[in-house]
Amino acid sequence: MPRESLESAATGFLWRLVKAASADPSRGAGKELEGILEEMGFRVERQAVEGELSNLIVSLGKHPAVLITAHYDTVPEEIEGQRAEMRLTEGRIYGRGSCDALGSIAALLAALHCLKEERFPLQGCGVLLAFTADEEEEGRGSLKLAETLPASVKGALVLEPTHLAFALVELGTLEYRLKIKGLTAHGSMPERGRNPLEVLLHLMGETAGLVREMNRQFSPSIPLVAVPLMVRGGSEALAVPAEAELKLDFRVPPEIPLGLLRERFQDLAGRYAELRYEVLEEAPPFAVEKEAPLVRLLAALYERVTGEKPRFSVMPSWTDAHNLHARGIPTVIWGPGDLGIAHTDREHLELAELLQAAEFLAALLCHLGEV
Repeated sequence: MPRESLESAATGFLWRLVKAASADPSRGAGKELEGILEEMGFRVERQAVEGELSNLIVSLGKHPAVLITAHYDTVPEEIEGQRAEMRLTEGRIYGRGSCDALGSIAALLAALHCLKEERFPLQGCGVLLAFTADEEEEGRGSLKLAETLPASVKGALVLEPTHLAFALVELGTLEYRLKIKGLTAHGSMPERGRNPLEVLLHLMGETAGLVREMNRQFSPSIPLVAVPLMVRGGSEALAVPAEAELKLDFRVPPEIPLGLLRERFQDLAGRYAELRYEVLEEAPPFAVEKEAPLVRLLAALYERVTGEKPRFSVMPSWTDAHNLHARGIPTVIWGPGDLGIAHTDREHLELAELLQAAEFLAALLCHLGEV
C-alpha cells in the first residue's frame, strides 16, 4: 500500500479527531470518530456505558479472537490556564489528545481506510475494534467492554502512547484524597490557630520516608514514587487557613505489595486525628508473559514490518488494559507517542511515528485476515 496515501489519511484523521476533542473532551472525539467510521462504510454499534457515555464497537468477523481498543476521550484542552493548542509544524501535530490516544486511533483508521481502498476482506480478520469512553476519568467504558466481550476473544491490544514499544507490564496505582480542617487565626499569631497545611507538609515528608524505606526493602526495578497531584488551601490574606486538601498518587511497581503499601500509608495518615482520607483509585500492577502467543505474534510482525527488533517497556500509568486483564484477557499496550508530554500544553505526535503505527496496524489486520 502506498506510504503517501497511508500518511495522508492518518494525518487527516488525526487533525479531525483532535479538533473535535478540543471542543468536547469527553464526547467530541467520539462523535467525530463515529462519523469517520460510518463514512468508511462500517456498521458502528453504540454500547451504552452510563448516562450519555457510549463505547463504539466495530466487528470484523463473527467470532473475533483479537480485540484492538483505544479510548477516544481526552483531558480538557486547558489545564491550569495552559492550552494545548492545535497546530501542524515541523513534522508534528500538536493538540490535546494528539498522542493520548487519538494518534493511535488515527493510525488505525488510516490502516482501515487504505485496506478498504485495496478491497482487502476486512470481515475475515476476526478482530473486534472498540473505542472506549471515560478512560481519563473512571474507566467505565473499558469496564463495560470487559464485562461484555465475546468468549472468542483470546487477546487484546490496547493502543496508548508507548513510543511503539510493547508494554508488557502496567504499574499499579493507589490514589488518595486527604482533607483536614484547621483553626483560623491571624497569620502573625499562628500559635492561636491550627494550620492544616503544616500537617499535610509533615505527612508528605513522612510519606517520602516510607517510599524510600519500601524501595530499599523490595528493590523494585522501577521505583515506587508518591506524586502530589493537587494541593488546595489558604489564601492571599495573612491568615491561618481553615482547611486544606491534598490529592496524592502512588505509582506502584509489581515487586511492592499494594496491600502493604496501603496499610503502611494509612497508618501514617491515622496518626493525625483531624485528617480524613478516601481512596480514589486502587489498581494492582500486572504483567503479560513475553512468551504469550499474542506477544510473540506482535513482536515477530513488528520486526518483519519495520526491520527492527521490537522494544519492550513498562506502562507507568493506569490504562484500559487493567479492566481487560482483570477479566483474564492477555493484554499488550502499544502505540505511537510520548506519554510524558500527554496532559501538557506541549502534547504532540511525530508524523513519522504516526505513519509507522499505521503501517504496523495495517500489517496486523492483513495477517489476521490471512490466518
